[in-house]
Amino acid sequence: MTYSVLLPVREGAATQPALLAALRAQKAAAPLEILSADSGSRDGSPEILRRAGARVIEIAPADFSHGGTRNLLASQSRGEFLFL
Repeated sequence: MTYSVLLPVREGAATQPALLAALRAQKAAAPLEILSADSGSRDGSPEILRRAGARVIEIAPADFSHGGTRNLLASQSRGEFLFL
């Protein structure tokens, strides 16, 4: 079993360190996958996420939609339980 945390991101570098620290602090009964769809960040967000072990899918800003991007993340996740 795996838990997947799905993160749509654009320009999230300011809050990512705290979020990633909170995720690492979780006591989970299964491995935790962090999967992000980044839509054109220029603040280093994809690199911050990758350094933390996240898998990052980069999409064009024009391809972002709230439902469609979350559906993309869900389709690419490996977890049995998805957290948005």
